[in-house]
Amino acid sequence: MRSREALVSHILRLLEREGSAKQIGADPAKLARFVDRCSQLYHDNPYHNWHHAVDVTHTMAWMLTRPVLRAHIPPADAFWMMVAAIAHDLDHPGHNNQWEINIHSPRASKYNNLAVLEHHSLDLALNLMAQPEMAFAATLSAADRARGQVLLSDLILATDFAIHTGFLATFAAAVNHYPARLSFSDPEFELLVLKALIKAADIANTTKPFAQAKVWGLRVMQEFWAQGRLEKAQAFPVGPLNDEERVDLNQAQAGFIRFAAMDLYGLLAKVEPGMSSMVKALSDNVSLYQSPPAPASSGQPSAAPRSAKS
Repeated sequence: MRSREALVSHILRLLEREGSAKQIGADPAKLARFVDRCSQLYHDNPYHNWHHAVDVTHTMAWMLTRPVLRAHIPPADAFWMMVAAIAHDLDHPGHNNQWEINIHSPRASKYNNLAVLEHHSLDLALNLMAQPEMAFAATLSAADRARGQVLLSDLILATDFAIHTGFLATFAAAVNHYPARLSFSDPEFELLVLKALIKAADIANTTKPFAQAKVWGLRVMQEFWAQGRLEKAQAFPVGPLNDEERVDLNQAQAGFIRFAAMDLYGLLAKVEPGMSSMVKALSDNVSLYQSPPAPASSGQPSAAPRSAKS
């Protein structure tokens, strides 16, 4: 596994190549300090950790090289999308917004129980950028700086999964009119695409080769199950995926892909056909999650499917 410092260097290369950092004039030394500090603010959670942030940012960089997106997303927007990917889970505690709300945390009170962790990460990112040694945007044009303030908020808050179903409906309605009546020159449509991209990057572990996807799937379930144990201990309602006695890893991941990832990626593929390979990967992974275990070569009955505890 690559070190934190090596991954910071990798992210900085992505910011220069796919994120257009040099092209739009971001201060390289201050940007490097910002990325390094972000890496330190991610905790050693099973899933929501620095490696997740790197995976999301790397996926975002790849998506930005797809032909339609590369042709239509301005360099400044590409840069801020990369920054949002880096910062979207800053200081994530390893449990979800509902836990913050249940325990009446100071964060939940501060943000009125709305997108609690996303608001927290956004505020941290903005505070870092305001520090002189990390003020990489000071050398940008006034228009690009202003665009960043808007996009960072819109994109990081878009990763709140509580709005996922509503967002999909809105995005689907827009895509149904593309390209006949909508184009990237429509600011509202472009913003919907940018939000869809960061949401897709955020769950892109589901599109990876199955062995890799399953490692990420186990890691996220470990966080859910840890929260479930806390919920039981506090006599709180247990989240639908949080009970390790009842939830099967394979079925949970297959269900998530079918009901959350597949539609999102399918809509994006209508806008950017270059993402069709990710839709195919999702379909393949669902089949593998749902496939029965191979018969044992010894002639003995095959092992039962992996349970939530395996």
